Amino acid sequence: MPRWLAVGTILAVALLIAAFVTWNNVPQLAVRVASISSDVKASVPDYVPAGFGFEGPLAFNDNSVTMKFKSNADPSRNYSIVQKNSDWDSASLLANYLEPEAQTYQTSKVKGATVYIYGEQNNATWVDSGKWYTIKDNANLNTDQLLKIAESL
Repeated sequence: MPRWLAVGTILAVALLIAAFVTWNNVPQLAVRVASISSDVKASVPDYVPAGFGFEGPLAFNDNSVTMKFKSNADPSRNYSIVQKNSDWDSASLLANYLEPEAQTYQTSKVKGATVYIYGEQNNATWVDSGKWYTIKDNANLNTDQLLKIAESL
């Protein structure tokens, strides 16, 4: 085998591996960039419901980071996760966010935080360790899926 062919093959394989690793880490890389550029130390959920994938680009500003996930089968089904810094606790989240909008809600405990599931689309919101999370659901996720996402952040 000619030397140039061997070197070319090795380079092609290395590029494919690098592309694969980068592609699988796009959400993590995007969140790192957003965290550096904003004041929010955002994180990527470890759990993503089956049939959904990260949809870029990531949106961020000084005080929030928003990532979207869409259905692989039906692009109209999607959900987004918004992360903001906050000094609220669960009681102040309820008093300042849910009650003024007269939202009906149910509560669940996840890793010590109270998760409020509310609205017609089954949105979820909670505060944990100085961060306010909101899942805006346009994907018809069920309560179990929302709580697994919350637990994985």
